[in-house]
Amino acid sequence: RTHPFTLANRFGTHPTTVQLPASSFVEPAAQILSGTPPVHLSTAAHRLLGGPGLPHSPSTPAIGRTMQQKALPLGPAQVSMREIEADVFLAAVAPGVYSSLLGVLADTRRRLGTAWAEGLVRKAAAGDLRVLDAGGGGAGVLAVREVLRAEWERIHEDGEKSLEMGLAEANGQMGGAGASPPLGHATVLTASVALRKRISQLLEDTTFVPRLPEYRPGVDGQATSKAKFDIIVAPHTLWPLWPDYLRQTHVLNMWDLLRADGGLLVLLEKGVGKGFEAVAAAREMLLERRIATADARAKRVDVEGLKNDYDDTRPEPVGADGTSRRVRAEGMIVGPCTNHAACPMYVPRGNVQGRKDICHFEQRYIRPPFLQKLLGARDRNHEDIKFSYLATVQTEAHRHHTQGIHQDQLAADQAFAGYGEKTVEDPPHPLTLPIAILPPLKRRGHVILDVCTPAGALERWTVPRSFGRQAYHDARKARWGDGWALGAKSRVRKTVLGI
Repeated sequence: RTHPFTLANRFGTHPTTVQLPASSFVEPAAQILSGTPPVHLSTAAHRLLGGPGLPHSPSTPAIGRTMQQKALPLGPAQVSMREIEADVFLAAVAPGVYSSLLGVLADTRRRLGTAWAEGLVRKAAAGDLRVLDAGGGGAGVLAVREVLRAEWERIHEDGEKSLEMGLAEANGQMGGAGASPPLGHATVLTASVALRKRISQLLEDTTFVPRLPEYRPGVDGQATSKAKFDIIVAPHTLWPLWPDYLRQTHVLNMWDLLRADGGLLVLLEKGVGKGFEAVAAAREMLLERRIATADARAKRVDVEGLKNDYDDTRPEPVGADGTSRRVRAEGMIVGPCTNHAACPMYVPRGNVQGRKDICHFEQRYIRPPFLQKLLGARDRNHEDIKFSYLATVQTEAHRHHTQGIHQDQLAADQAFAGYGEKTVEDPPHPLTLPIAILPPLKRRGHVILDVCTPAGALERWTVPRSFGRQAYHDARKARWGDGWALGAKSRVRKTVLGI
């Protein structure tokens, strides 16, 4: 009964609950942790991550709402990590990071389309795919490889003959119908020897580095293609950095390390006020200084020759004539926004004590047995992890491919009118739809959807039963983060509660 446009614009994974891969993560991690007494592991986790419920981990338990918001105290960039701390990271941090990143990557693949995903698989088959995990401690690589494996299986089931590969497990080992799918080469930041020793048992074809690579431009202002990455995931790396210029330098370095032919950058933080502020500031800075949007081209005569105007500690690339050669790149924001305007929820800007409304989403996952035991949970074995994120892609080809797409008031008005009359063969593009920023409010006879529109505005749309049976049914089944294509009967501006 659900409309195809509603199904096609669901947020997150399918099925909605993530089951951590047994062969590539749960079983080897359990084997690694078997050498540590459970009591010692639980005591260390509660001491490091905020006590009952682990509120200072990637999780967002209810008890954390009454506590001071703190960044993740354990990270792969930490050099002095003891053995027990590495065990805590593997048991209590990695599952949440994997699940949230998998939800983000699945939604990104939906928005960018099949051609983009197939291009990654073909690039991996040619041995050219490079992935950088800048903050997940290997969990980000597992999430990327799970998406690649799922895409490869879809190609295989559809009868794709150009890729002579067989089904396999997510860890790249032989299995299924033939040889393992191409998973690319990964680089993982692990400054700690203790953490590196554990994560290396989960990953193959992976290089472990003690510090992040830096963008080193040549004379022509461009790093070599081999020094850049196709996918960079950087979860929980912004919030711990302070002051702001360190965050800016970190984000700019990640952006400059992307390949220009479709490089994807994913930034992710906890779904709390401080985490959202870090992600929103990074989004604003990239739009101002790196992404050459249509608005930037209209406002500036020569965007490509624009000189940097920020305080960056890295060397400025200089051409033969002595002028700056750092350029804006063709790129776009993929998610969660469907606009390139200022974030309507980032008001007021900067650090605000007690910020009420934030842009964040959630992903449910099944806790592995060792995490369930660590928490002392006896009944519920699933968890809804909340996070704020930003996904951007650097590519000229993709923007040219989507240049007919409008992200403006016209697109918002078209979405409000609804696409229910369009044929299934001509669906609306996911990047032109409003996004549900909160769970729908179900009332008697009508449903209220709080959405962020392609015009960059927050609105409250009402879908009553009288608007249409299909739209009303789908609105009641809508979920947090979904794109909405069936329109509404009325809409009003939504007020942002900044404080």
